[in-house]
Amino acid sequence: MIAAACTSLLAIWGLAFAAEPAASPDAAFVSKAVPAGREEVMAARAALKMSKSAGVRKAARMMHRDHRTANDALTALAKQKGWVLPPRDVSAATPANYSDNDYVESQIKAHQDAIALFTDEASGGADADLRAFAQKTLPALMHHLTVLQALQSS
Repeated sequence: MIAAACTSLLAIWGLAFAAEPAASPDAAFVSKAVPAGREEVMAARAALKMSKSAGVRKAARMMHRDHRTANDALTALAKQKGWVLPPRDVSAATPANYSDNDYVESQIKAHQDAIALFTDEASGGADADLRAFAQKTLPALMHHLTVLQALQSS
């Protein structure tokens, strides 16, 4: 359920840039990273509210904190560059049929996708600030994936 919502959000969001053409690789990175980061925060909130597992709640707290920090940094960078970000999805709700298993599985997939996205930007992004942001954020994403995979194994 959470994975489907994340995929839907990524497909729906667009991003307009005042300073860069919409078709640039950097614009594509931001158009995917912004809503995905927001989705990570919302998914973590759901896990914090509904999980019965101390391990899942601990991981969700970490991801909530780290993704909020990254989202704030990316938003500040976008504002500095004059880029217009997609609006927030105010209709997103906590899933009624939450399960820790579904949360962990969806987060593993989301983090694998994010790592691929951030790796591409970190190694090939045209904007130096955006490339540095991706490089700085990658270790946290990799750590999240490791934690999630350990939860899945337990």
